[in-house]
Amino acid sequence: MADFWQQFGAHLLGTADDSFVRFLRQQYGYEAIATFIEQSTQTTAALPLAQLLPQFGIDMKHAPSSDDNSFSGKASPTSLPVSIGAKYKASNSGLELTHVYEGEAAAQAGLSAQDRLIAIDFLQLTDTTVREIFERFKPGQQVIVHAFHRDELREYLLSWQAPVAQTVQLTITAPEKLAGWLNPPN
Repeated sequence: MADFWQQFGAHLLGTADDSFVRFLRQQYGYEAIATFIEQSTQTTAALPLAQLLPQFGIDMKHAPSSDDNSFSGKASPTSLPVSIGAKYKASNSGLELTHVYEGEAAAQAGLSAQDRLIAIDFLQLTDTTVREIFERFKPGQQVIVHAFHRDELREYLLSWQAPVAQTVQLTITAPEKLAGWLNPPN
């Protein structure tokens, strides 16, 4: 970084998006790190965090959250047995889906964002009854969902799925590695 600064920043020279990657390759032949930086900043490919974080004393695990609507980022010791695969908010007459996740139960049943769910298996669905209703079922079971799609009442057949482990838990496993992460030795 210091050498890159000396060549560009100190002389107030502008840089292109790929200047740093080209600099690493040309000045030092650092192909592996240049490729990694290029993929990390110029593509949408997922970063290999599970492989990288242990080098810095951090363990990464995925766990299900307490329910579909959880935004806390904290894993729950007691998650619901099933997932509808959508985020929702309370509405006047049920739950309005705000996000429906591709490939999950709600999407496979044909539900979409802005649908208002009013009943599952003929039980009224509200923000206060949702947990109680979800606890009645197991993955693989099918239920009838009544919902308003726009202003039309529709009936959907939903197959419950197990909750997806989408909450990421980071745990410091080697504090001595973490301490040197942002303060490398001189």
